[in-house]
Amino acid sequence: MKMADLLRRFRGPLVIILGVLIANSLYLTGVFTANPVNQFSGLAINETAGVLSGYNTIDPNNAYTTQALGHAAARDIAHGVTPWWNYNEQVGAPLAGEMQSAALFVPFNLLLGLAGGLLFFHLFLEVVAGVAVYYLLRKLRCSELAAILGGILFTLNGTFSWLTNAAFNPVAFLPVMLLGVELVREDFRTHKKRGWIVLALGLAFSLYAGFPETAFLDCLLVAAWGVVRAFQLRHEQWLRFLLWVALGAGVGLLLAAPILAAFAGFYPHANVGIHSGALKTYGLPHAALPALFMPYMYGEIFGFTSYDHTGILGQFWGSVGGYLTFSVLFLAIMGVLAARKNRANRPLIIMLAAWVVITISRVYGFPEIAKVLNVIPGISAVAFYRYIPPTFELAAIILAMVGLDNLLKDGKVRKKHVLAVSGALVLFVLLLLPFSLHETHRLYLAPHHRLWLAASVAWGVGSIGAVAATLLFFKKYAKVLLPLILLADALLMFVVPQLSAPRSATVDMQPVNFLRANLGTERFYSLGAIMPNYSSYFNIASINTNDLPVAKNWTNYVTKHLNSNVSPLDGFTGVDQIDPNGITPLQAFFENMPNYEQVGVKYLVVRKDAVPPVLTATGQLSLVFADTYYQVYQLPHPSPYFALAGSACTLTVQDKAHVSTSCPHATTLIRSELYMPGWTATVNGRSIVVCQTGPLFQAITVPAGAATISFAFAPPHIRLAEAAAALGVLVIIGVVAKERYLSPTKLK
Repeated sequence: MKMADLLRRFRGPLVIILGVLIANSLYLTGVFTANPVNQFSGLAINETAGVLSGYNTIDPNNAYTTQALGHAAARDIAHGVTPWWNYNEQVGAPLAGEMQSAALFVPFNLLLGLAGGLLFFHLFLEVVAGVAVYYLLRKLRCSELAAILGGILFTLNGTFSWLTNAAFNPVAFLPVMLLGVELVREDFRTHKKRGWIVLALGLAFSLYAGFPETAFLDCLLVAAWGVVRAFQLRHEQWLRFLLWVALGAGVGLLLAAPILAAFAGFYPHANVGIHSGALKTYGLPHAALPALFMPYMYGEIFGFTSYDHTGILGQFWGSVGGYLTFSVLFLAIMGVLAARKNRANRPLIIMLAAWVVITISRVYGFPEIAKVLNVIPGISAVAFYRYIPPTFELAAIILAMVGLDNLLKDGKVRKKHVLAVSGALVLFVLLLLPFSLHETHRLYLAPHHRLWLAASVAWGVGSIGAVAATLLFFKKYAKVLLPLILLADALLMFVVPQLSAPRSATVDMQPVNFLRANLGTERFYSLGAIMPNYSSYFNIASINTNDLPVAKNWTNYVTKHLNSNVSPLDGFTGVDQIDPNGITPLQAFFENMPNYEQVGVKYLVVRKDAVPPVLTATGQLSLVFADTYYQVYQLPHPSPYFALAGSACTLTVQDKAHVSTSCPHATTLIRSELYMPGWTATVNGRSIVVCQTGPLFQAITVPAGAATISFAFAPPHIRLAEAAAALGVLVIIGVVAKERYLSPTKLK
């Protein structure tokens, strides 16, 4: 095929890729830095702040979990190690089973192994999302213009702009799964069997992507879509359609069995906090509703929270998950009004409109809707308010593209519809203003807060007016003007957070290099110098914690023996406190220093500008490293990683998984690594039982004489899960082979 033919055939996806590159050009050109290590690692020096205040993300776990833990998993894979376990977090923790690391999300997560690879990881997923929406809209018989525009708009959605932690990852596969359902439906006409494979792969990748809450909520929309499409088929077809969809879902679960087994193996032993059922009716405060459609009404992300002493603004930024633009909403309503002209997709349009209304109502705290939705198994355990927005964003974009297509194809615009929609939306803005004015009144000390409010309202009303004016007065230019309005609206909202990213920063690697050279098998504790999980990024072991889920044994130990004034679920970071007036992390460290030593802490790492005199005055700690910014102190008596009960034994440590002993009689070897079902050990090649000793650690019996010991971790029942994944692959190969070589047409 000639290059010109290829470009013509794939021009839609190529335009979407170009759109993704343009939207992220401030990062790609290095004007601003997208690398979270420059913001959140605790090691950034000489930082040049962004143009705007605040942050470029609403969840810094894009750093602590997505980048730091994802990088650790990618490093394991690059060394041929399956990333089941993380030796560098807490006193050991499951890596794949923790999920947010997306440890088995191959090949996508290999990008996280690169320096600054998180940006390219996100760009790749944005492209997947946009291209999938393009093909989905084409299956809905939208024009190529509408399909390209819809694909670009979804790559610029509010979730991708704001929520860049692991919740970002599965969103890309929502349109892939919907495309799979549409292809299953089309298979009845073409007599092919391909849609279920797309659905299976979309579901599998959605689960491997590392955030089960997003994947679960996405699947609810997929299920609703599938039910609507089933009832549109003839009586003799709908059951077969559902069976093929079920096959796709079943094979997807088979393919994802290894990551599901890892998660299921960890979950019973994990503390999941509010995800144990405390989210049944929680929603965003009503003051947050205006920001759903005018996203920066309250300023930059977390920019003004310190000025709001009620905490509502912090609650909003800490719980929101995306936004919609008024231009998309305008055309989405037009798409719903034109549903009667679109007989093929009318039930789907009605379902998508209902989905948008119901989910948004639930997000903003309508308790009756929450009670109805809580009937769905598992719904009360997820943060619905934060992770449902990608579904209503996509639903609104699909409706908008259907509406755009109808306007462009029909050429007839009902003025009463345009006036009614634009008037209703402007009235809606006016009704929202009291909420926003009440909130911004409390921000009177915040710089430029009125400017953000005025600009947001002006932009919102202006985008409504621009769409209405185009439809009323410039119909012949609508094919150009409407896409430009939609793109300008989406692009501006998408880019604003990028202006809060640092323009440059340097990472001080000297303390990291010291720890790499001297830590051995012990651990360190940081008081805000090296932030949690970046020990995993740099491959050095720390007891600091910022993760979810977290092992119950470890959270209990932290609060009982290390620091009673922290919530390990919010972060045993060396900085955070439950009670600001209570014991500080440094005071807790000195009060409980023997317990820190008991879990193998050899070094305390601090920022030099935050060192109190008590560190040097007590004489308990020895200063062993210092540079311009950081200091490292050594504790006097850290417990060794391996310990033998017999004093006459000798011990040779190769690494944390391999050790040799020589004892005159059988004895117990204690290993200071978190015990969890799944640990196995071999002594001289023979498997032995690994037991739990104390609240945290492992113990085995070693025989008299010389012994070579190896430890390994794998989730329980992982071999069965791997066999299930292999079965899923075989089912796909088998059905494809039958379709290709044994179908009646091929046999002829």
